[in-house]
Amino acid sequence: MNVLRYTVLLLLLFVSAPLKSLGHDVRIPMIIDMDCALDDMRSLILLLQSGHADLLAVVASDGSASPAMGARNIARVLSEYDISGVLIGTGRELSVPAPPWRPMSDSLGWSGIEPYDSGDTIVSAVDAILNALSIRDDKVTYICLGPLTNLADALRTKPSLLGRIDAIYYSDSPPGSDEHCWNTKRDEESAHLVLRSGIPFFAVYLNDSELLRFDEDMLHDIYSIESTAGRLLTELHEDDRVLKLVKNGHFRTWDETVALLIIDPTIATLKETDAMIPLYTINDWDSDKSRDAYLDAVAAIPPRIPVIFETFPSDPAQMRNDVRPFVDSLIEKHGYEEWKAAVITNEFHRHLGMYSLIGAKMGIRAREILEASLDDLEVISYTGLEPPISCLIDGLQAATGASLGRGSINVVGDDPKPAAEFVMKGRRLRLVVKESVVKTVRETISELKNKHGGFTPLYYTALREYAIDFWVNQDRKEIFEETLVTE
Repeated sequence: MNVLRYTVLLLLLFVSAPLKSLGHDVRIPMIIDMDCALDDMRSLILLLQSGHADLLAVVASDGSASPAMGARNIARVLSEYDISGVLIGTGRELSVPAPPWRPMSDSLGWSGIEPYDSGDTIVSAVDAILNALSIRDDKVTYICLGPLTNLADALRTKPSLLGRIDAIYYSDSPPGSDEHCWNTKRDEESAHLVLRSGIPFFAVYLNDSELLRFDEDMLHDIYSIESTAGRLLTELHEDDRVLKLVKNGHFRTWDETVALLIIDPTIATLKETDAMIPLYTINDWDSDKSRDAYLDAVAAIPPRIPVIFETFPSDPAQMRNDVRPFVDSLIEKHGYEEWKAAVITNEFHRHLGMYSLIGAKMGIRAREILEASLDDLEVISYTGLEPPISCLIDGLQAATGASLGRGSINVVGDDPKPAAEFVMKGRRLRLVVKESVVKTVRETISELKNKHGGFTPLYYTALREYAIDFWVNQDRKEIFEETLVTE
């Protein structure tokens, strides 16, 4: 199989596109198997934050961390995302010495993350894998970031479930290769068994010189991102031992390479190394693109899952002529979630208006700060019901999922400045449109009305042109006064 054919296969496999350019709302049924080193935990966080993981189970193997402590640390991360119903499994201990860095992997310096005290919901790794494979009709992608012990044990226990696994993504070189391979060498017997199982096997391995560095610059960029992933990754690296390694340039994005390949398959091309297995390995890797994908994943807003669409329209050819030239730049600059919210707002609002667009940007900004999915927020709009300021409400509804019909948005009067409050889990966020923005919008609307004789067709044509410019050039992070309080 040539590289081009493989790339098509990979894109079809995920039915996905890179977050930054298209950001399709694809959730991949997956089991994650990890030995819970620092890069494993970073990978788990990236996949959770990206929104691509339809997570069925996470299991811990005997590697960098002990299986028991690894499972407890996995539970801690899942609890930070309020994820329940995901099976957590503990693998068997291997009869080989623990690595010298295990104490750091066990603790990870998580002083700010609540410990996990109950072991009632943690089962054996084999039980977690077999149960996860049996509860879904669709096939599952198996992501292994540590030794392949758990999957080998599951296949020995119930070989009939082989057909339930669509593909294996493995963070290491395959057995028999010349590279130094921690995960494979930790349990070579299991690695050989899984490789010979007939399940498509994607061995994701790069030399250190090819890998993205997780260095002080990278960590500094993550510090500035307001998200659960940004906070957790910051806390993961607060331990003095970890910070010393960061400063010394020790870390690379080892296991994150697998996560990044899933988040954005266009980062790499792969080649079929052995058609009999079948086995695929990396042929080419774009380090610069992988850095962008990493930071985009850390900052990702929980995605809107379409109710009717299989994928949300984003092809410029599908758009009206005046919008068509700006589609790619709108998605590039403001993200796919804002694109979707603004498109829905404009269709619902029935014209391209200023305040409705501001409402869409405001709703997305609120979800961004509070890390809210659709329908998570209670919204209070201080716009009144008098257009054009009340048009803000339509954008708020489209962007947050809160609606007048369900009673999750309330209009309580008007404010000297267009404003709204967003409430979620004891946190209250107030966003007020900056006076400079309000002044410009008011002056523009007044000027267009005077020029075109009121709300005439010519007025709406001119307003549409100005609204497109506003949509493209106004950053939602810059146009609001933001106040967040914990109740």
